[in-house]
Amino acid sequence: MIIIKIYKSYIIPIKNLPQKDIDYLFECNRESAKVWNECLRINKEYWNNEQKYVDTNYLQTKLKGFSKVLPSNCVQVTIKKFMGAITGIQRARKAGRTDMKYPWKQKNFYNTIWKGQSVKVKYNYLLLCKPMDKINKKLLPPIKIYSEYIPPNICYAEILYDNGLKLALNYWIDSEDYEQIDSNNISAIDLGEIHTITSVDTIGNTQIITGRRLRSYQRFRNKELGKIQHKLSKCKKGSRNYKKYRQTIRKLTSKSNSKITNELHKISKLYTNYTVKNKIKTVIVGELANFNMNLKNIKGGGGKLQKLVQWNYGQLINMLTYKLARYGVTVTEISEAYTSQTCPNCGHKYKPKGRNYICSECGFTLHRDVVGAYNILSKYINDGKILKMDLELKPLKYLRIT
Repeated sequence: MIIIKIYKSYIIPIKNLPQKDIDYLFECNRESAKVWNECLRINKEYWNNEQKYVDTNYLQTKLKGFSKVLPSNCVQVTIKKFMGAITGIQRARKAGRTDMKYPWKQKNFYNTIWKGQSVKVKYNYLLLCKPMDKINKKLLPPIKIYSEYIPPNICYAEILYDNGLKLALNYWIDSEDYEQIDSNNISAIDLGEIHTITSVDTIGNTQIITGRRLRSYQRFRNKELGKIQHKLSKCKKGSRNYKKYRQTIRKLTSKSNSKITNELHKISKLYTNYTVKNKIKTVIVGELANFNMNLKNIKGGGGKLQKLVQWNYGQLINMLTYKLARYGVTVTEISEAYTSQTCPNCGHKYKPKGRNYICSECGFTLHRDVVGAYNILSKYINDGKILKMDLELKPLKYLRIT
């Protein structure tokens, strides 16, 4: 066993606040957007003069005293988020993603974040500190938000809008329940829109975690949104019915997104349990970084393009990465080019049309998604080449979310 610091989140709906406090929170998000926009302006000006991007110290110096509404630590966090966006794009470009753009868009609202030291707990209330009143030289009364449960060790608090104002708390706990896996077993997973995870490991275990309930949530949301949008198109903008339908859309979107996120958590947890049970040390995932760039070539009816656009593969990979890391399992991405089209037996390339892969040369037959996962594993073991492996696959198992 090993003690690990685990970060979690807890969301509190903001209710029963005085109107002046609600107005202040909205004003904070507008002011945070102004800080972000000023970072954009300073960065552009610095690039034109120096031909390089700004750093954190330069932005903090330039924006000192910029906002009279936000506490200074909230401004610092917004600057840190801006610099994180710059650094992320630089890493992506070094990795070959030359299509990625640096931050450029002006914002009207931006979530305000309070650092942990600016969030106080008193009984069942969370106190968000306000800036100092420079005229009277004293701190303004804090925002008091009630919650039945308040988690320990708060790292930061974030004000967001999701069908109403909410407070998202990020906190950490110590846990020693995670046994570190030490083995040579490697698993490759093929992510899919129908079968969310298809896994093959070096022992020969094969399994599929189906995502049909996840698809049903997305389909229901799309159908209901289509009906409401049709009614909305017949309303005059700003009318009573227009506002009513807009509110209905916000409620539907918020509830559906919560269901989809919950389903992704269940899928990633189910695969994590499978990984621990089979002592898998390394998980290989097919790289989908350029997936959205090729969607314009997709043809076919039945909402095929819509399903692929709404595919939450990136969110699922992030969940798998941090959940498996608790057990010492690493997640690595490699190219999955032609893995679903290459025969594992003879190497012939053939694009299957059904759910089963039937080689037109040697007659080899296997589930199409299992073929993809098998070939991803082969590419990882054989340095990027798809070769036949001395691996006897066990009977395929289907897992469903309960």
